[in-house]
Amino acid sequence: MNWTANQPVRARRIINAWPLPLWGWLFVCALTVGNFNTEIVPTPVDGNSLNQLLVTSLFFGIGAYGFTRHFGLFLKEKAALALFLLCFLSLASTAWSDVPSQSVLKGTSFLAGLFAVLVFVSRLSGAELLLGIFWGTTISLALSIAAAVMYPDIAQHDVVVANADAWRGIFPQKNVLGRGAMIVFCSGFTLLASASTRRWVYLAPMSAAGYLLVMSESSTSIVGCAAFAVAYPALALLMRTRGYKAVILTVLLAMASVILLASLSYIVDSVTSLFGKDLTFTGRSFLWVNLLEDYLKQPFLGYGTGAYFSERRVSQFDLQLGWDADNAHNGLIELALELGAVGLGLFLLTFWLVSSRVRRVASHDSGLLQLFLFLVPVLVLQNLMESTLMRPTNIIWLAFVALALKAALDMRALRRKA
Repeated sequence: MNWTANQPVRARRIINAWPLPLWGWLFVCALTVGNFNTEIVPTPVDGNSLNQLLVTSLFFGIGAYGFTRHFGLFLKEKAALALFLLCFLSLASTAWSDVPSQSVLKGTSFLAGLFAVLVFVSRLSGAELLLGIFWGTTISLALSIAAAVMYPDIAQHDVVVANADAWRGIFPQKNVLGRGAMIVFCSGFTLLASASTRRWVYLAPMSAAGYLLVMSESSTSIVGCAAFAVAYPALALLMRTRGYKAVILTVLLAMASVILLASLSYIVDSVTSLFGKDLTFTGRSFLWVNLLEDYLKQPFLGYGTGAYFSERRVSQFDLQLGWDADNAHNGLIELALELGAVGLGLFLLTFWLVSSRVRRVASHDSGLLQLFLFLVPVLVLQNLMESTLMRPTNIIWLAFVALALKAALDMRALRRKA
């Protein structure tokens, strides 16, 4: 009798729980999209295109539902509106893009992904979003370890001759494996710091991530994990501080960030020397100088989404640098190149609005605060040396979109209660 009475309630719980495994699967796809190692997994079509098709189909299918159900959020919450304008600008850049087809494809993917992620975050808490990121990325690392055991000649050797001894797992390049291991380590660190029970659950994936960090020989990811362990408690203290103390702490953190940025190349060089290699950033510095010069030619609206790094420019950089530079290796520089000062300003405005809303709702949703404490250091650290901003199927960009939309939803709910 009791079971019959509770049956509708249990059925609703099962239905409402569907986004969590799908969210984890989405992050597995986002981490591996454009990174399939087709030597391990032969496919009838290009692996990159296949995975891109899967994620894009998911975006458009669920995004259409999200658009009809939740569009009002973008009219009522400033953080959501700023993010929507940024994604819309990526599509509008088709009008002045050097490569219109790329801008149309990425711009529509941004908007579809925005509404698709909104469907997930409307049904999940901040803690569940963080768990989805952790376990979803852990699956990719587990697949990499399995590939290293089953296909050692492929998974345990990078394609670059100089990095032949570095693991790449299921990915075509060692640094992608390193970034995935960094995400597992940092999200696990955050979950450990916030969990009151069953902390041991996160230790095994974190240990595997640490092992893969070493085996991938990804110096930037190793340094990133160390920097995260220092930045996390400082940022947590800042988010709980109010008044003049918050201002003083913000200034101190800004000074520490400048010092870290100035000494980053030296730190990474020191870590790289432990692997018996010599890594110089002269080529990357030269790339940044060239990119900033090109940015000044079209500073306000940029070159259009996905348009700057054309085959001609990549070939030119290859001749000048001696390595393939198909991205800016700095998220803010690449964003400025693609969408100019307008796009960069919209992103910074979104970031500031999201931060302020997380501070206001933190007492009502501690899981959202933990997601913020994980994402912000990882977002900053990864975009110092890589480009993960404004990439429609990138795991870090999807996490930022999820954080922004969840903060807007919680803020709207808090206003309704008030």
